[in-house]
Amino acid sequence: SKLGRHYALIEVDGKDLGSQLVQQGLARVYGMKTDLPDGSDASRMSNRLQQLERDARMRKAGAWGLSTKGSN
Repeated sequence: SKLGRHYALIEVDGKDLGSQLVQQGLARVYGMKTDLPDGSDASRMSNRLQQLERDARMRKAGAWGLSTKGSN
């Protein structure tokens, strides 16, 4: 998109909220193309989030555990 975007990284009790939501199957990874506020590369965090999403999907955590039978 040509529109600017704003991202917020939220920590709860010192833990990244986005990571927690993905790990619990309550959020999906979409992607980031910017460095993080601490200067680290977003691709490392993106890879970590993708692994958390794969693990959540395999465990059928959160939304991954919902049945899709009968839906089109």
